[in-house]
Amino acid sequence: MILDKRERRILYLTILVAIGALFYVFIAEPGLRGWQSKERKIQKRLVGLERDRAVLKSREEVEKEYSGIKRRMKLEKESKKVIPELLLGLGKMAETTGVRIENLTPLEVKKLSFYSDFSVEVALESNLDSLVRFLYKLKTYPFILDVRRLALSPKGDDPSVLKGELVISTVFLKE
Repeated sequence: MILDKRERRILYLTILVAIGALFYVFIAEPGLRGWQSKERKIQKRLVGLERDRAVLKSREEVEKEYSGIKRRMKLEKESKKVIPELLLGLGKMAETTGVRIENLTPLEVKKLSFYSDFSVEVALESNLDSLVRFLYKLKTYPFILDVRRLALSPKGDDPSVLKGELVISTVFLKE
């Protein structure tokens, strides 16, 4: 079979297109996907590096905050002298804010995995303004104090005086 010039050109063009298609499907496309995959991985790592750089920039601030919290939590070996100090501190706070503490009952110290939890039940009488000042002083106290329960009700015939029950907790780190 003899092909004329025009048919040979069409045959060569068809073979060239077929070879080009095979090259694209089996070599170029997988290669491009591999490069795109690697580029995505590099972008993810760059984002991670930027995040780590930001963390390293704020390292001093984080360490300062950590040491402040650690100082406020005290160590358990000091808890024997800190608990009375805390009870006295609550009494002084009540005096300075105008809150009358009727009963101050220390609850059992709960020893957990890496810290101990100490709670105090407080029964008090106060007007609203004094109570708010007392709660503010609790939040700014040198120890980390948490008000776990706060129950308020008006006292008998005088609605301006409130009776309240609070459970205040703090934690001590173990060594």
